[in-house]
Amino acid sequence: MATLSNPSRRHAFTLIELLVVISIIALLIGILLPALGAARNAARNSQCLANVRSMGQSEFTFAADHNQHVQTSSSDTIWLPGAAPKWVQRYNDQFVGGTEAGRIKDWGSAIATYLGAGDAQTFSDTEPKVSQIFICPNDPGQSDGDSGGPGYRIYNNITDSSLNQPISYGINADVTSIAGGSDGLWTSGQAINAAGGSVAEGNLDRVKNASSVMIYAEAGTRQPGGGSLIAQGDVLFYTADEALGGLGTFYEISQVNSTSRKIPIEDNEGGDRHNSRVNMSFLDGHGSTTSEQDWEDVLVTPNGNQ
Repeated sequence: MATLSNPSRRHAFTLIELLVVISIIALLIGILLPALGAARNAARNSQCLANVRSMGQSEFTFAADHNQHVQTSSSDTIWLPGAAPKWVQRYNDQFVGGTEAGRIKDWGSAIATYLGAGDAQTFSDTEPKVSQIFICPNDPGQSDGDSGGPGYRIYNNITDSSLNQPISYGINADVTSIAGGSDGLWTSGQAINAAGGSVAEGNLDRVKNASSVMIYAEAGTRQPGGGSLIAQGDVLFYTADEALGGLGTFYEISQVNSTSRKIPIEDNEGGDRHNSRVNMSFLDGHGSTTSEQDWEDVLVTPNGNQ
């Protein structure tokens, strides 16, 4: 007589079968994780590019309210008391407290209003949907910090220039510095010598080849520097000083040891965010993800191709 099998009895996996399943799962994880990581980094790069593009486009609205001038990045400490340049009057709504007796807004807080912040708010103490525009989601400096805290130094028109701020981008000082001495001044003791002519003093009408002139770019590293603020990796401004070679390009900045320290690329400590690519916005309103091969075509000087 045939023996009936017990339908309630289950077949157990053998050790070999379990090992095969585990191996397949491990193989799939090994295949998928790099793809997921790449997708995550691509999304973060897209968000960073959207941030810097929004910052650049906000300058056009700001300039429309200020006679075609963007906010200066120069320090108000270089103005003699009671003798601020006449052109500063166009920024009278940008003085904290609404009076020239106060400090002028830093450039980040000046454009924050045009990105959705309140008139009395700074770029860092406004709603998260606005303050996050100033931070690259792939910026390691926003979490690692140093003695000054996470972030980097915006330096000018900030209550304490030694403290880091939650911002991942730098401004073009050749476009936004005010004139002083032979060319421009950024802060006390720091001259800005724009290649091929004078600094633009924030005047968009004085900028040549606007589609090639960078206004904001990713900036900030932990690369040590000394002396000139131009050589300090954690101070958020760029200048293509004429002494670099006179062409006024971002490529020149990248090729000189002192000035290249600000660029968040693999060569700089705590800097690389997007595999040595840098997101920028330009004075015609467009934004772009750039690499070294593009930088000869990126102008920092407002005075056109030299």
